[in-house]
Order: sequence, then C-alpha cells, then structure tokens
Amino acid sequence: MSENPYAPPTADLAGGTPTGGGRGDIDIGQALSEAWANTWANFPLWLGVSLAFFLMAAAATVTILGIFLLLPVLGYGFVRFGLRMHDGGAEFKDLFAGFEEYGKTLVAMLVAGIIVSLIGMLGQSVQLIGDVADIEILSLLGGLIYLAWSLIVLPRFYFAYLYVVDQDVAPVEAVQQSWERTAPVMWKLVALAVLSYVILLAGLIAFVIGLIPATVVSYLMWVSAYRQLEGGPSSA
Repeated sequence: MSENPYAPPTADLAGGTPTGGGRGDIDIGQALSEAWANTWANFPLWLGVSLAFFLMAAAATVTILGIFLLLPVLGYGFVRFGLRMHDGGAEFKDLFAGFEEYGKTLVAMLVAGIIVSLIGMLGQSVQLIGDVADIEILSLLGGLIYLAWSLIVLPRFYFAYLYVVDQDVAPVEAVQQSWERTAPVMWKLVALAVLSYVILLAGLIAFVIGLIPATVVSYLMWVSAYRQLEGGPSSA
C-alpha cells in the first residue's frame, strides 16, 4: 500500500481523543498532528459546512441585523462542529446546533464575543489614537503593542467560546475561566498562535486552494489544545 500523502507529521491517533479530565498542559506537536489528520479525514464534510457557513454569514452581514441575531448562533454551531470533528462523529447538522436553544445561545455567544472583542480593541487603542491624531511614532508604537497583545494576551481568551459550547459555561465566567486556565501554558499558546499564523500565511501563498484547509488546520489546532488542557469530550 502506498504511503498516504496526508498522513500527520507525528502521533498515532488510532485510539481517538481520550475522554475524562485533561492533563492541564499542551503539546504543540500533538495539536498540529491531530489537526492535520482530522482535517483530511473530514475533508468533504468540513468543506460543505464551511461553504454553508460562509453563504449564511455573508447573507447575515448584508442584512446588518443578522450580524447580531444570526452570526453568534452560527458561530456556536461552527465551534460545536469543530469539537465533534476532533472527537469523532461530526455531522452537517452540528452547524445548526445553536438554534435548538436560540435565545440562550444567542446571548451567550454575543456576550462572549463582545467581551473578547473589547479586549482586542484595548490592545489596539494606542495605535488607533496615533492614527486619529496622525502621530506616526505613536501609530508605530501602537502597532508593536497590538502585535504583542495579539500573541500574548488574546490567545488566552480563545477558549472562552469552547467553554460556552462544550461545557455550557456562562459567557462572563467562560472568559474568566479561559484566562485563568491558560496561565500555566501561556507561552505554549504564544507558540501555537505563531504556528497558526505561519500555517495561514503558507495557505495564503498557495492562494484560495491552500488557504481553506490551512484555516481548518489552524482552527483544529486550538480545539486539540483545548481538549489536551480540559479533556473530554463533554458528556453534556
């Protein structure tokens, strides 16, 4: 039998993701390996889900109101789909899981999204002030601050959405929990963020054909990191 060109770089995934408590640590190599394997194992499925998500998100954005009433719920479903793609048993209908409890899902994802967005804007504030005041040195300094913020601070809040979806944690608590739980692995998250950017850049160089799977690999690396940290899949 010829060697599979899409085989992951490392790790034997035959046993799947173990359930139960996480180990409280993150292995970057394992995250890449699992993400690579799960991306190609679910290729037709995630391609269809991604296309459906993009079309509905585009329609929601055009209506303006849909940005607030539809996108957060679709985002919930996309996170659920990513978790199940990693755990096994992902289905197209996972994209619409958020509509089962629409009101609760909308509020949870909207609040979590607003909080994380505000945190991101805080890191960009110096650059924005420099741009508005037309002070070049301040804009440059602000850009450097935002780069550091994007690598060191923001990644520690990425798991907030996963806590909301996977563990049904309230949005404010999810943001706080993401910050607290990632403290011991902060520098590994920085490395994961850098690797994610490198993968996306490589996909961009390969144009759309490469960017789409690169985005999925990058996303699933964070799902793998979350599972390593917290364990699962959740029984909820």
